[in-house]
Amino acid sequence: MTDQPRQEAPGESGPATDPIPPVPPQPGPQRDWPHRPDRPERHGQRPAAGPGDRAGRWALALGGAALLLMLVFPPAAPLPAAAALVVGVRARRRDRRAARPPARGALAGIVLGSVGLVISIPLATTQIVLWGELHRYLDCRQSANTIADEQACKETFVREVERKFNLREGSLKHYDIPL
Repeated sequence: MTDQPRQEAPGESGPATDPIPPVPPQPGPQRDWPHRPDRPERHGQRPAAGPGDRAGRWALALGGAALLLMLVFPPAAPLPAAAALVVGVRARRRDRRAARPPARGALAGIVLGSVGLVISIPLATTQIVLWGELHRYLDCRQSANTIADEQACKETFVREVERKFNLREGSLKHYDIPL
């Protein structure tokens, strides 16, 4: 309906038929980006996992592995942490370029990989630098029979660390190092 009154065409007794031209669709960004034209839309279901989703899940798994290795064997933890960071960033970039929704797990993989790198690099470096001292301490502690023997192992370890880093003797005593 329009605001203009209908006009009668000359020679006709009724109102003129004025067909409304079809309105072409407006170009612009598609707002329904989960819909993919090559697959029929299934109500309530997410489309099948694509390469971005697999990469996001890999990033998440590698980040989790890095955190687990940080507890078990810190020198190996930076490798999966760096891999999680790289795989997660690449998955997010690929999805952004393809105008797809972000891959599941990619952001979590990036976060876990970053945290894993920030924490595991100092842990791994410390364990590598103090490898000999740590092994001597663990052997001493394993053979200790009394609490006094364990305390002597700890004092020996602290003295060895002070010598290794050229610290003043007794400078680490007032720090309660949990060993």
